[in-house]
Amino acid sequence: MPCCVSLPALILHWTVRAVVLLHSLMNGFRLFLSAVVLSMASCVVVPPSSGPEPVPQVDRRVQVPRPTNDYEATHLQQVVNVLRRNGYDPVNYGASHRLTFSIETGPVNADTVIRLDREGRTIVDAFGRDGGLRIIVDRAGVVRSSVDRALTEFDSQLRRTSDWARPTPYGSPYGSYPGY
Repeated sequence: MPCCVSLPALILHWTVRAVVLLHSLMNGFRLFLSAVVLSMASCVVVPPSSGPEPVPQVDRRVQVPRPTNDYEATHLQQVVNVLRRNGYDPVNYGASHRLTFSIETGPVNADTVIRLDREGRTIVDAFGRDGGLRIIVDRAGVVRSSVDRALTEFDSQLRRTSDWARPTPYGSPYGSYPGY
C-alpha cells in the first residue's frame, strides 16, 4: 500500500477486509452448525407411536326405578333429562349407580326426594318441599313446585360432584332408558 494514503481511505480498506473476513467466518460457522445438526438428527431414535393412551372408561349408567304413583310417572322424565345433561346414561337395569325418586303427598305438604347412590354410597341427595293451603286447590301445582326445588338441588349437586373425571359417556350395552 502506498504510504500517502489518507486516513479515511485506510479505515475504509480495513473495514471492507473485516467484513469479508467476518463473512467467511459466518459461512464456516453455518457449515459447522449444519454438520452438527445433521449428525445429531441421525442419532435420534423415535419410538413407534402406539396412539394415545386410552382414557379409563367410567361406568356412568344409572338404574332408574319404575314410578310408584302418578306424580312420579309424570315427573320422572325430568329427572332422566337432568341425568343425561350431566353425562349419565339412564338404564332399566345392570348399572353401578342407583336412582331413588319419590314423591309423597300429604294433607299439607308435597315432598320430593331424589338420591343417586353408587355401590352403596350416596353421591347426591336432593329434597324439595312445598305446601300450605294452596295444596287444597292446586295439588298438582304444589307437587310440581316440590319437584322443581328438588331438581334444582339435584342438578346443582351433580355438577359439583367430583366422583370421577368426566370422560366420554360409557355407552350402555343395555340400551338407554326409554322416554315417557
